[in-house]
Amino acid sequence: MFNFYIIHISLNAQEVFIFPTPQRVDLQQGSLRVKQLKFKSSIKIDAANLQWLQAFQPVSVGNRKMYTTIQVDKLTPSNNISQLPGAYAILVNKKGIRIRITNQASLFYALKTLEQFSTKNAEGIVLPFVAIQDYPDVLHRGTVEGFYGKPWSFNDRVSQLKFYGDLKLNTYIYGPKDDPFHSSPDWRKPYPQDKAEEIKQLVQTARDNYVDFVWAIHPGKDINWNKQDSLHLLNKFEMMYALGVRAFAVFFDDISGEGTRAQKQADLLNYLHKEFVTKHKDVQPLILCPTEYNKSWSDPKPGTYLDILGDQLHPSIHVMWTGNRVISDVDQPTLEWINKRIKRKAYIWWNFPVSDYVRDHLLMGPAYGNTKDIADRISGFVSNPMERAEASKIGVFGAACYTWNLKQYDSAAAFKAAIRYIAPDAEKAFQLFAENNSDLGPNGHGYRRTETVRMGVSVRKLETALLKDIAKEEQLLFIRNYYDSIAQAPAIIFNKVKNRNLILEIEPWLNQFELLGKAGTTVLDAIKNYSKTNPTMNWNRYLLVSDLLDSMAYVDRTQNQNPYQPGVKTGAFQIVAPKLRF
Repeated sequence: MFNFYIIHISLNAQEVFIFPTPQRVDLQQGSLRVKQLKFKSSIKIDAANLQWLQAFQPVSVGNRKMYTTIQVDKLTPSNNISQLPGAYAILVNKKGIRIRITNQASLFYALKTLEQFSTKNAEGIVLPFVAIQDYPDVLHRGTVEGFYGKPWSFNDRVSQLKFYGDLKLNTYIYGPKDDPFHSSPDWRKPYPQDKAEEIKQLVQTARDNYVDFVWAIHPGKDINWNKQDSLHLLNKFEMMYALGVRAFAVFFDDISGEGTRAQKQADLLNYLHKEFVTKHKDVQPLILCPTEYNKSWSDPKPGTYLDILGDQLHPSIHVMWTGNRVISDVDQPTLEWINKRIKRKAYIWWNFPVSDYVRDHLLMGPAYGNTKDIADRISGFVSNPMERAEASKIGVFGAACYTWNLKQYDSAAAFKAAIRYIAPDAEKAFQLFAENNSDLGPNGHGYRRTETVRMGVSVRKLETALLKDIAKEEQLLFIRNYYDSIAQAPAIIFNKVKNRNLILEIEPWLNQFELLGKAGTTVLDAIKNYSKTNPTMNWNRYLLVSDLLDSMAYVDRTQNQNPYQPGVKTGAFQIVAPKLRF
């Protein structure tokens, strides 16, 4: 049984990353070589899965002796595995490939897992003999595009939805705060034809990747609690249904005034449930983001906002929750408090790696902080990403691995697997960059992340040693080499990372990171080569350092000049720069 991300397959000594971690994997001796597939199924397979099956290994009509059979059947309780949607079992042996599934998403997930286990050559694919039992710990897993700032582009969303398919995520909630047709002033109006067509295409892309496209509306800023606005909401839902949307959410977050009334919100959601959800048999239960969506903003008195929702909302309606604060991680005590009040399992809106409150930073570090014992206390878990869609994939990757298999989740392993997935041709450089662009810096929410984990302590020790004049040459060399790696990493990333949209998103931080590395190496060279007899040489080195620091200040003043937290911050540690005698 293998309960970790890296598996060594003896047939070719290849290192294989399996993500998210399956619940159970039993590798056996031997392998199956597949040239052509002969597909058999006792249940109907939908068109999207047939396409994925063809992509996995083409089904041919050649010599029957060349066929390898892939048999798909229904997963039953006798198979001794969870019957959750998405659950599947795989057996690969000399007889062929057998897959058992609960629904169509199960087969898609099974094919994605087989794809990771397989190695391809000119003759076909090779699979190890293996038995897998797998299922998700959390039923609804994915993201909510719910940040403030520039909404993702159409191409961003297409890339995200395909990425979710790879990671076995099944939920994307469309709720960008700055879309006027999602929120005020135009939530009552239909989308323009071009935007409507984009949503229609996104819904299909989501469906092809077994992701539920959840369209959210945010009417609370100017809603009128009357029949007319109830009909406006109903009509807007019907418009979105016509575009293919089959899952819906209503957001009442970050508002004030009349829109915050719990009884009115409950009445409206129940009305939409009765007049829309129950009349469309293919529509999923509604999701509500309440006004009091975290404990610090909630009235603790019994019978107030949250209790009204708990008592009045139809039991099928999900209620979102960010935790004890707007930006926070989630544990059992947090969920016990909220679930008791809303009388259902909370649907977690995790505000990570969102950076709309620290826009001068990138949050590209590991995803961690939520405890591993909450699977039976939540109905869903979605991550709120950054407005930089491609840079968000590291954090989303971690959230995907976490929600699929909580108990076996390893944030460090998921981080490394994400780096390999996103930048396979520049792993070391990209990891160095990401782990130095992970903390938020001081902020009003008090939420912090670790940064420069590998080197922060060593840098501090060197600073102390320099101030006491007891620094050793090997200390200087060790840290100097690290700064040199920082200086070189951006060029490697620019040249080797094929995802150009990612490069465009992070380019200001790459520029700053290079300058940081050069400044660090120049300072350490000045310290190492300090001359007591040649003040001119010392002064010239000081000027080099000063020029690099001025360049960093210039990048901070001129790039990423958003109106809220303008600038470019990278690397939580300071450049080693004690007072020098020039």
